[in-house]
Amino acid sequence: MKPSLLFAAFLCTAACTASAQTGVNIFGIADAWVGQTRHKAGAASTDRVSVLESGGAQASRWGLRGSEDLGGGLSARFVLEQGISLDSGTVTNVSASNVGFNRNAYVALAKSGLGEVRLGRMLTAYDALRGSNNQLYDSSGFASTGQVWGAGAAAGNGQAEVKGSDYLARGNNTVLLRTAPMGPFIASVSASAGKGPRQKPRRRGC
Repeated sequence: MKPSLLFAAFLCTAACTASAQTGVNIFGIADAWVGQTRHKAGAASTDRVSVLESGGAQASRWGLRGSEDLGGGLSARFVLEQGISLDSGTVTNVSASNVGFNRNAYVALAKSGLGEVRLGRMLTAYDALRGSNNQLYDSSGFASTGQVWGAGAAAGNGQAEVKGSDYLARGNNTVLLRTAPMGPFIASVSASAGKGPRQKPRRRGC
């Protein structure tokens, strides 16, 4: 089957799954904390700031996910997930987005024993490695690795401001391939493309 026809069939399958609404679940996490911080972004590094914030140990979110068994070891599924701030009731800014299902929004087709392909907005393949080195992988407030990867208005512990180095964990227009477990290992690769008008190839003379 040609790649274009394969993707067309994949999208049709995902759309049919969503319309049937079989195996759809609502999920979420509500996490809030109150306390004091010494190195609050936007405040002097020596100031103590009293806060009530969302997402201390886990980022608050809600979402929808569904799946359907297509037979022959094939299954189709989708995930729609939005970050929320419990302290304000607004949508959380996640990877440069504060609208819609900004944490995850993708459809997937999986084959038992082989793996799956995902299309949409999601975490990249690199986050499988990044997450294993974060003692609180999905923490908004307490994970120390946030100081390493974040590039906010000010860095923690009195360090100089960091600009332009923040890693956007979630990519738009992403295709991700993920293998089934191979013993203790899982391999994945992803690519995120930008949107825009297609450029005409330039002709060069001899």
